[in-house]
Amino acid sequence: MVDSAEMIVPRLSDEFILTLQLGCGLAIGTLPTGGQRSQRIVDGGRIIGERLTGDLVAKACIHMLLDRADNVVVVEISYPIRTSDGQMLRMVGQGYRTGGEAGVITLTIAFEVDENGPHAWLGRSMFLAYGDAGSNLELHVAEVR
Repeated sequence: MVDSAEMIVPRLSDEFILTLQLGCGLAIGTLPTGGQRSQRIVDGGRIIGERLTGDLVAKACIHMLLDRADNVVVVEISYPIRTSDGQMLRMVGQGYRTGGEAGVITLTIAFEVDENGPHAWLGRSMFLAYGDAGSNLELHVAEVR
């Protein structure tokens, strides 16, 4: 058993605000394992922070949803981002939307980046995104430290 005095307690450090404009949905249907699978088109978006600013590459983003029977929606994302300094990176994540269409989204986020580029630090960190659901999402992204 681990002594609670020895445990490292993670903390969150606000890093970015991610805004998304979600377009129409594409219904895939009912999966054999249960739930309704769909995908949302991402019409655009922007990530703004002190250490990173950029635009989502619209129409190349993947925003997958799995509506479960318990009214929880599993959210999977893959967003290519062109940074303000011209670098390309990819934001990937998975999490949940609870509370219906106007509920809350919480995602764990990781970045794929050029290890020799100016944003290599993103690839060595883990992030948590959270915010209100809706067709125009504003997610707050915090680094887990």
